[in-house]
Amino acid sequence: MAWIFYLDKNWAGIKPRFYIRQRMGESDRLLCIYKARSDRKCLTFVGCDSPSFYYAPCCFTLRINSFYFFNMSYLFLFARRIGLPYGSDIYQLPNKENPENYLTVASGAKGIERIMTPLLRKPFYIRGTELYQPMFPRIMKQESVSILYDNDYVRKMSMNWEEGIGKIFKQDNLALLEYPPEPIKDWLPPQIYDVNYMDKSVIKQTLEWQIYINNNSPSLDRIPKEEQKYWLGVRNVNNGFNKKEIEKLRKIIFVGK
Repeated sequence: MAWIFYLDKNWAGIKPRFYIRQRMGESDRLLCIYKARSDRKCLTFVGCDSPSFYYAPCCFTLRINSFYFFNMSYLFLFARRIGLPYGSDIYQLPNKENPENYLTVASGAKGIERIMTPLLRKPFYIRGTELYQPMFPRIMKQESVSILYDNDYVRKMSMNWEEGIGKIFKQDNLALLEYPPEPIKDWLPPQIYDVNYMDKSVIKQTLEWQIYINNNSPSLDRIPKEEQKYWLGVRNVNNGFNKKEIEKLRKIIFVGK
């Protein structure tokens, strides 16, 4: 985020509360890989200049040459549907020790111990390789909640149970398969797209999923009314920006090209 603040002069007046070292490997994460027909050498970030990303840097796309890597990470993003314990009620509370930061609190619920596919009900309309990894390291440090994770199912779904690191899974149609640890080329996308179509489509998809994250953020019901009003206003502005950009893209994308 530092480079955004430097270039845009922090126009939104954001006071950073999260840093890379705090967020890496903390929450469920997914990676979608796409490929386009292109010989161009490039390195491009998509979605990092939207207001939504300024406030919640949880979803963006990285393009490297002809490959596109769509990334998303969020608390309990697909924990429930992969059968793991999840937050049944997630909300924010005022933080007396640090008033500028809210406390995110979740009521833990026992996992159903079976997989429901697709892991995310909102579909990806671009066809590519979908990789998922459940993550729960912070929860394993909380004795009152970690007991929910102390069972055979969670251990079976984990790469390192003690550290709260889940296995990597590949979703192929409606099947969820464990991704093998040895190096293979199974990550290569099954379809190659026109680069012009892909450039626009991946922007549209990234903006749509940023809205999804905004709309599924922790409840604000337990913070002061004035602060609720402010943050709901921020959410509406962020979503409004993305929706306007999506509408522009929708007019120029030829689906199925």
